[in-house]
Amino acid sequence: MIQFDMFEKLAGGAPYRVLDTHPDGRHIVMQAKAHYSGRSAVWEQETGHIVWRPERAIALAWLRNGTHLGVLREASETPYEFVIYTWPEVQPLYRCPVAPPFGWGEMLDLVISPQNNLAVCQWIDQSETGFEFIDITTQAVFHDVQTSYFLKGTNDVTRPVFSPAGQYWVFG
Repeated sequence: MIQFDMFEKLAGGAPYRVLDTHPDGRHIVMQAKAHYSGRSAVWEQETGHIVWRPERAIALAWLRNGTHLGVLREASETPYEFVIYTWPEVQPLYRCPVAPPFGWGEMLDLVISPQNNLAVCQWIDQSETGFEFIDITTQAVFHDVQTSYFLKGTNDVTRPVFSPAGQYWVFG
């Protein structure tokens, strides 16, 4: 069980939700209780200190055995973008714009498939939610707008998860 109060606060907000744990077990990515830009970061589990706080980050997830980190963040030119960074060097490699349908919601979460070839970005609105898909290759990342999934009537859903082999995803 995570003791959230032992972790350094992020811009005044305490972490409240674990998004991913690095394969080495030393680092953890969490979201903080903040309703503004920059609400996710990487913490060191042993000390509770923030080791990297990407600018305007909404959600983060490790991929490629922890050698890369996917970041869903607010962007300056488009509403949001997905960026892959090297870890621990934190050098940007690939990026692409990603957004919910025009006029709908705000981005909330990010989950990477076990095969490291797909990212699911979840957005939420007053009574809707949806999922945007990012194709990940070794040369680039692309928002696959044609595969977006929209759920009308509720936004009370769980985080998306992938099957162990990564061919299926589900939410509750």
